Amino acid sequence: MIPLRVVADDGSSLLGWNPPGTPMITGAAADGRGLREVPLAQRFAVPRRRTRDIWRGTSTLRLIEEGVPSSVWWFWDADSEFLGWYVNLEEPHGRTATTVDRADGILDVLVLPDRTAQWKDEDEAAAAVAVGRLDGPQLAALRLEGRRRIEQAQRNEFPFDGSHLDFRPDPDWPLPQLPTDVELGGELPA
Repeated sequence: MIPLRVVADDGSSLLGWNPPGTPMITGAAADGRGLREVPLAQRFAVPRRRTRDIWRGTSTLRLIEEGVPSSVWWFWDADSEFLGWYVNLEEPHGRTATTVDRADGILDVLVLPDRTAQWKDEDEAAAAVAVGRLDGPQLAALRLEGRRRIEQAQRNEFPFDGSHLDFRPDPDWPLPQLPTDVELGGELPA
């Protein structure tokens, strides 16, 4: 769970800003290790728990479209130089007045500013399939959505058409905050 500063929201698509240092809730191994510290063959099978952390990535603008199995993230470095887009492949689970619920699909796509694309985390997706975290049809659907986004980028179509490249957050905006009623709870499914 990561809070975003809403930049635009028309009810079917939400554009939100996520700066470095934003507090978040993420998954960790139940023994306290970060998931990237767990060997790949075990990463999607170990018991998990929720833990508090902060966003350590760059300044990010995220486009979340209702019913679309991906979100597109714009990345900038600390000097506001555009670094590229990240296509986070996901399973949408709905939306409320204050939240967007999605499950990470593990497999992702990185699109560089020149619109060349590369798949990301294919090894993790294979490991997730091996332990049943993803199945073959789910992985095929993720790949289909990834190919759709790659084709959009190659055709210079929205959201890869230069939209939002000039986005700069208001310097007076505070860091987005987690809701006060967030519970860490017990174990999560692997």
